[in-house]
Order: sequence, then C-alpha cells, then structure tokens
Amino acid sequence: MTQQQEIVASARSLLGIRWKHQARDGGSLDCAGVVLHAAKAQGFVDWDIPADYEREAPPEAMLSVCREHLIEIPRAELSPGDMVVLRYAKTNHIGVIGDYPVDGHVSIIHAQATSPRCVVENRFCDEWLTMVRAKVIGCFRFPERVR
Repeated sequence: MTQQQEIVASARSLLGIRWKHQARDGGSLDCAGVVLHAAKAQGFVDWDIPADYEREAPPEAMLSVCREHLIEIPRAELSPGDMVVLRYAKTNHIGVIGDYPVDGHVSIIHAQATSPRCVVENRFCDEWLTMVRAKVIGCFRFPERVR
C-alpha cells in the first residue's frame, strides 16, 4: 500500500466518529483532528495544530500551519491522500482527499460541524463546493515518510 493509500484508509476508518471542535481523542474529532489522526496513525507527523484555535479563524491561520508542515500543490494535482483547505463564509475547513467508492471520483473525508455532525465522505467536485458554499483556498501533500 502506498503512503497516499494508507492516509486514505486511516481517514476512512474514522467515518461516523462524532464531530467536536478541537477534539483529538479519537472518540470525537474536528476537521483538523481527522487529518492529524489519519497522518499520525501512519507515522507521518509528530505535530499538532495548537488547541486554542478559533472556530471562525482567518483563512491564513490554517494555511500557515499547512505551509509550515506540508507541501503545497496546485488543485489540478490533488489525488487521494492529499489535503484540501476550504473556506466557508466565516470558517476554515480541512479534509483528506479520497477515492470515492461509489463512482470512482475523488471525495473528501472530513468531520463536519453540521448534520450529521460526524466524520463523513462526500464526493468532491465543484457542484458539492457550490452546494456547501465553500471555496478551495489550499491544497497540500504530506512529505514522503522516511522509513
């Protein structure tokens, strides 16, 4: 299994876990918690996002942490195992890009604060972004793990 496939499998194993702002314990997670839990489970990271971040943080807050630890890539290069940062009206969001099992398109595995308030997987496309009123503000990949 490739590094990217391992990240997707780890993120997908979290489906159904309830959402809670700033949660990291595995019993509940927020969007950053999903990304970090999946990456830590595979030994890719040993860092965390400071636990005092605001729910309605400015876009630069999440982007600066991602730019410090990850490799920024163009949206056209997004593939399963990469991370995508979204901006809603007042909040940032991050998720893991997956390979949507229903139709082979890419998906986003993320913890959503709205119903059903848990880790879910949605098809990731412009129609979905329009429906949830979000825009892509950054795309990232974990550096290759040193074994």
